[in-house]
Order: sequence, then structure tokens, then C-alpha cells
Amino acid sequence: MVEVSQALMYVLFSFLLGIALLLVIPSQWRPSFFVKSRFVYGSIGLIPLLSIVPVVSVSYFIHIQYEAPFLSTFTQVVLGYKIGQAWMVTMILAILVSVSYFIVEQTRTVMSKSLFFILVLAYTVSSSWASHAASLDEAGGFLYNGMHFIAATIWMGTILIVSWFANDDNLHKWSSFIRWFSPVALGAVSMLILSGLLLMTIIVPEYVNSWVLSYGQLLLLKHILIIPIVVYGVVHGFLLRVRLQKVGISRFKRTLKAESIVGLMIFVITAIMTERVPPHEVARTLQSTDPSLLYQWMVGDHVGSLVPLSFSFNWLSTSLLVGAGALLFLLIVEIMKGKGVIRITVVSTSFVIVTLIGLLLSTQPSSQGWIGEEAFVNPLEAIQSSQDGEIEVLVERKLLDGFVAVVYHIDYDRLAADLLYQEGEDYYKVNDSNLMIGGIPISEMDHKIRTFIVRNGPWLQDDQPYTYVTIGHIREPLGVDRVTIYFEGDTSETRVENNTFINVISADTEWDPNHPIEFLDENEEVIGGYMRGFLEEGVYCH
Repeated sequence: MVEVSQALMYVLFSFLLGIALLLVIPSQWRPSFFVKSRFVYGSIGLIPLLSIVPVVSVSYFIHIQYEAPFLSTFTQVVLGYKIGQAWMVTMILAILVSVSYFIVEQTRTVMSKSLFFILVLAYTVSSSWASHAASLDEAGGFLYNGMHFIAATIWMGTILIVSWFANDDNLHKWSSFIRWFSPVALGAVSMLILSGLLLMTIIVPEYVNSWVLSYGQLLLLKHILIIPIVVYGVVHGFLLRVRLQKVGISRFKRTLKAESIVGLMIFVITAIMTERVPPHEVARTLQSTDPSLLYQWMVGDHVGSLVPLSFSFNWLSTSLLVGAGALLFLLIVEIMKGKGVIRITVVSTSFVIVTLIGLLLSTQPSSQGWIGEEAFVNPLEAIQSSQDGEIEVLVERKLLDGFVAVVYHIDYDRLAADLLYQEGEDYYKVNDSNLMIGGIPISEMDHKIRTFIVRNGPWLQDDQPYTYVTIGHIREPLGVDRVTIYFEGDTSETRVENNTFINVISADTEWDPNHPIEFLDENEEVIGGYMRGFLEEGVYCH
């Protein structure tokens, strides 16, 4: 529901901004167009209704999760949450935009049209206030997202209006329109690329690695869709413009309609992305989230570490990318012919799908990419390089393939585990392997034990899809020599050193969360125990 409302809202913003921009352009420089007033007012009024859907969604989630009264929760979200405050700003701007358009209808002056354009710009930018980027970097994220959205809506909005609502009876006006809109479109593309790169540094700093997740694939798909749109712009602005009289305005408009449909696809993908959490650290995300079904299907059998990804072109991926190049050439030919909207759209879509699959198949997991480059003389030095506070290494446990699991405490408060890679006498940090237990300090508890279920990342063992890492510190009872952990599919026993233990076990199925633990003394007699009813899905717990 939220995705649908967001997609419709993006289309409506484009619709309004396209009208606003064309209104401030002198009539002799653009084709005449006609849009019924009720469509304009309806679009202005529908945007606040659509933008309230995420507000209601958040309120309903809090209402269900915490059994809070819905009305008071909704009021709190509107007044206290950025998403609610953004909606209130949208409501105010909707009123101002409506009034300004009424003035435009009554006066038709340059000043009234300019005011309408400025207010529609503000109306459009207001949607960036509660964006993902703004939540991570309030000033930069809002600015970059606003630039990105303005560039996209001006570009697509103008094309939407002239392709579906403009008259096709004046060749001179169409030529004038193409002459000034081509540099505007070029500027919009430049702004899209610049703001997109800036946004990626905030939202998805690990761009290629993110391709294993649905969010990253949607972002890649969105970027690939821009390629045919750029092709449309180049063909329209440089090839068809000089042949407009020969080609005919009707055929030219058909290609513009196809371009607007591809632009609509971008808006739909963007709307879907708003409901998915962007992976700021892909490796950490993969420890609690499965890779996308598409990537799992492409990779086939499970591999131990999915990221970092490296490019490795093969005959299939190369063939697909060559085929994509051929489809792009065919698209240029079809645009030049301008024979059908559906035909051009199908070629564009085919190019996008083939390119997406070709690029994904050109990547492969690179497990060695986990290992840092700096060598350390011992585990303590390696741990201290990335942690603040007093560190005491409690347990070192050798695993497979040169990896060493290290359990330590920080200020006798938090209990943590990291992986290191040992080569000769040197130790290397393994990136994104930290597991942390916070909450009540371990110095104040008889025992603190947690089990992490790891679905992807460097902790995975034996090429199995699940690894269970149990970390514990036991102060009471005294004399615990080893512990036995009873999982659904296996039993595992491990020694206790410095009142601390770590157990790493892998499986090809996801086990039941219940996993009782027995404390044994040196005579192998049970002297205590612990029962944990669930598994930790993330990399930090209390």
C-alpha cells in the first residue's frame, strides 16, 4: 500500500511540475497543451492523502507492537516524528499551491505563473524531508535528495505533459521546444548523476556489494533504466530534431510517450525502495538477512561469504552484455522509426533486464576480501586497533582455514567476539565479524550467555548456510570446566577458559531457537545450567 501511494505521488509531482515549468515558458517556445483544471486541483489535493499513508503505516505498527491507543499514537507521530512533520508541511503547501493556481487561472500573468512554479518546486522538495538520506544526514541528505527529485520530476514531468497533453499542429513551436528542452534535460541528467553519487555515499556506500540484496538490485535496476532514457534524450535532441519535419510530430510524440513510460518505471522502483532499509554495511546486513532470491538463484549452492563481490566476467555474462549492447542499438533504430509506443517500450525493457542479469552474473563472492591488510603481533593488539576502553582477551579458539575466534571484554562490561586470520606469527583483522553483548555489565551477573544465528558472513563454516555462535561468561557457579549446548539438530561441547567460552557450530537447516546449556565441572558432573528461548538475529544484543 505504501509503495503504491509513493509511486502515485511521484507521478503527480512530475505532472504538476511539468505543468508549472511549461506555464512559465512563453507560448511561442513550446507546443500548446490543455489540462483540465479539475485534474490539476485533484493532483494537488491527492498528494497529501497519499503522503499520509506512510504516517498511518508507522502509527499502526507502533499501535500493534506496543498496544498503544491508535489515535494518540497517530497524533504523536504527526507532531513528533519527521515523517509526520513533513506531512503537515505538505498540507500547508497544498493549500498555497491550490491558491496560486487559482490566481494563475484568473490573471494569467508572468508573476502568478512564476509564483505557482516556485510553490510547486517547494511542494516537490518537501517530500525529501523524511527520506532515508535525510534520516542519516539531515542537511546533506535533504539537499541531495531534493536535488535528485527535482531533476527527475522536471525532466519526466515536462515529457509527460508534452507527450500526452500537447497539441501536434505547430512544427515551429515543437522545434523551439526541443531546442531549449535539450540543454534543460542535459542539465537534469547531470544533476541526477551528481546528486545520485552523493546520495550513494550516504545510503549505499558499498554499491557493488549491495547487489546481493534486493535494495541494491533495485538501485542497480533504476540506474540501468536511466540509460535508455538518456538514449531517448540524445536521439530526440540531436537526431530527430533536425528531421522533425520529415519524421512528423505524431511519430515524435510516440517516442516521447515511450520515454515517459520508462520514467514511470523508475518512479515505481523508487517507491518500492522507500519501504526497504538501505544496507549501509552489507556484511552486517547479511548476518541477519538472506540475500535476494534472484542472487541466490544465480549463485546456486550456498557459498561461505557473499561479500565483498569482485567482477569475474564469463562467457554467459559477456554474451548477455553484448546482447544488451545490440538491444541498445536496436532501441536507437526503433526510436528513429517511431512506429509504436509498445514496441519501443518492449525493446527498452528487454535491454534493462538483460543488462541487469549480465551484470549480476559478472560478479562473484571473494571470501579473501574479508581479511584486513594490516598485520598485528598478537590478538590483543588487533582488537585494540578498533575498540575503545580496557580490553582483556579471555579466549582464543582456532577455527578452520587459519581463522581464530577471540572472545574479550571491554571494561569488564561488554562481552564481544571477533574473528582474526592467522598467517605465521601475524594476525589480521577479519572485517565485519564483531559480535557484541551489551546490557547489564558482565561483572554484575552470575552468567551472561547469548547465541547468534549467522546467515552470511565470515563466521560461516563448512560452506553451510547457518552458523550458530554461542558466547558466554560464567561467574557463578564456580568450577565450571565445560559446557554442553543442546541444539535441535546437534549437541556441542566446549571448554571454559577464564570463566568464558565460545562455541561455533554450523548446519544446513535452521534449528529451533530453544537451546538449553548445561554447566559441567572437571568430573563431568552437571553443576548448573541456562536456557535461552531465542537466537540473536543481529550482531549486537543485550
